[in-house]
Amino acid sequence: MTPEQRAQFRQAVFRFDPLPADWPTEFAIITAYDPDGCPTTPERNLAADQALAGQRLRSVQEAATAYLDLLRAELALRLLEQAAQVARDYHGQVARGVQAGLALKGDELRAFAQLNRAEVRLRQAEEGRIKAATRLAEVLRLRIDGTLRPVATEAVLLPCPEKDQPLEQLLQQAQGRRPELAEQAALAERSEEHTFEL
Repeated sequence: MTPEQRAQFRQAVFRFDPLPADWPTEFAIITAYDPDGCPTTPERNLAADQALAGQRLRSVQEAATAYLDLLRAELALRLLEQAAQVARDYHGQVARGVQAGLALKGDELRAFAQLNRAEVRLRQAEEGRIKAATRLAEVLRLRIDGTLRPVATEAVLLPCPEKDQPLEQLLQQAQGRRPELAEQAALAERSEEHTFEL
């Protein structure tokens, strides 16, 4: 393929007017056409498929991790909001006690310092939530504005269906299902087939 043909291939755009009703508004067309004109072996296709499965799994894992980080930041923010409100109420009570002559001014100053620390931690938690929301938006390729919020803010227990199996067996099953290991094995097998002795 010439450089001009390669440039045209990379800029190919498919338009349908009107789009069929059951099609999404955006989609990708994936072809098996090799722009270099080189035939692909079944082993190479298998390795590429396993690489794609591994990348898909890594993308899902990264998105899930970012969502859980956002959920953790949201829960921490809610706890610190409550802590700041308690500190505010306590400072108000001590200040009223000082005015009534029932508490010392030093107690009011300590309550005020505690309130300030709670408010600083609250601002830090809000910044952490915005950072986690931004990270999730980045992973999901959404508009980054820091306004993402988790849908459910309650901790969810994840059941383990094979809880009666020994841990070693579960770990072996998990290792056997990792697509990146299958990809590496396919690439190693392919390289062994194409090794030449000198």
